[in-house]
Amino acid sequence: YYYIQGEILLAENKPQESDKYLSAKLLDVSLDEYEDFILDVAQLFLYYNEAELSKKWISMSNLKDDPDYIDLKGNLAIIQGNYHDAEKLFDSLIDDAPYDSSLWNRLAAMQLLNNDAESSINSSDFSLAIDPSDTDAMLNKANALSSIGNHEDALKLYTKYHELKPEDEMGEILIGHTYSRLGKYEEALRHLKHALSSVSKHHSALFLFHDILMIYSKMGDYQDATAFIKELPLSNMLSESDLCLLNAHLVCTAGHPEEAYNEFQKAIKLCDDIEDVLMKITITALDDCPSQGYRVLVDYISEHQNTIHL
Repeated sequence: YYYIQGEILLAENKPQESDKYLSAKLLDVSLDEYEDFILDVAQLFLYYNEAELSKKWISMSNLKDDPDYIDLKGNLAIIQGNYHDAEKLFDSLIDDAPYDSSLWNRLAAMQLLNNDAESSINSSDFSLAIDPSDTDAMLNKANALSSIGNHEDALKLYTKYHELKPEDEMGEILIGHTYSRLGKYEEALRHLKHALSSVSKHHSALFLFHDILMIYSKMGDYQDATAFIKELPLSNMLSESDLCLLNAHLVCTAGHPEEAYNEFQKAIKLCDDIEDVLMKITITALDDCPSQGYRVLVDYISEHQNTIHL
């Protein structure tokens, strides 16, 4: 019950009140449950990205050698960007459980976050030696290989991942992205368009539409790109504002920057969530029309500098 009340306060964006409430309830916890309560609360704050509060609760624990304590400290270190500390903590867990592939997978993912692709590949290889069908290890290794430009071997692993987890559209999306990097655009389009049938998240769908348009642009096929946009139905995954964003990228890559600027402006005027559309412009404009994206963002912020809350 205490956890539920604490989580309700966190969900209401009241972390300090949650901390105060749970700290008061700590006095009611029995000695047998005291340490578990502390680590569970630390995990709760970590789940809600309240790193400092999680750190406070972790520091209250006396179970310094407990795997759950070390695991929490490792996850906290990752959130705070202390990858070197996180690696040492995960290494200590692996020393005690060298055949736990999940630990190797987490270490590999963390090493890739730290731009240490070679170490990430080695960690993934250890995991695959334990379980050759471990899809998390395949994905980690493929991502690391892709990050160092070894797209051919990455493609093999993405393909195997997709064969083992066909219900996860991310496998086919990654296959499509890799074919694009290899310059095999027809194959890339085939996989990305097929992935559209199973994409369920609004943001994923919009960025996937954008990726498909960018491949058409690389091919110089603006006629099919335009036809692709016109065929997209408005839905809960694609608003009129989103269509304007897609049009902006298309006309920009076709060499019409002023039209792109106007489409970005229309996207802002038609949107229901200004923070959301500004974020989309920031992310997607980096690839193909940074000047127009930057200009429309500066213009909007200048015009609304007294009211904007980003």
